[in-house]
Amino acid sequence: NCRGAGFSDSESEADANAGFLGEEEEDHLFFMARELKYHLQLTSAIVGMARQTDLCRCNYVIGRWDHGESSVDSMGRLCTEISWWLTDEAANGSYDASYENWEMLLAVWDHLLCFHLEDLTDAGFDHDVARRFLDRCLQFRVGDPARVKQLLDPLIHVVAL
Repeated sequence: NCRGAGFSDSESEADANAGFLGEEEEDHLFFMARELKYHLQLTSAIVGMARQTDLCRCNYVIGRWDHGESSVDSMGRLCTEISWWLTDEAANGSYDASYENWEMLLAVWDHLLCFHLEDLTDAGFDHDVARRFLDRCLQFRVGDPARVKQLLDPLIHVVAL
């Protein structure tokens, strides 16, 4: 079940239409970028915790981004790349890479939920954080919908202790 979130190897649809986006699409991409900033803050804190503890000692490739480093280092790198994009391009009104950046964050969540959900739960992780992110992925059509639903399933059926 932990094979990745179904990322495409092609550029995002938004990138293919760069420079030809209608006003409605630009508003949608702006909203995606704004939402991404919120989700990145929450996810970065979890990745930081994983880095400072023994939560993740894996050496799996995160999504389609193989940096030849540990999983926690790759997750940290992806969060940093997203942060740079938000600070540089998105802050200057260029939202064309919104989908790709959402896919990067989805890859981080895919790894965390697939391999470390039990540890996160034991550490007091609020499953609503991941649920809200994955719900947005479905709404924005980020990642493979079947895979996103597969990641959501154990979160929906978690019983609070």
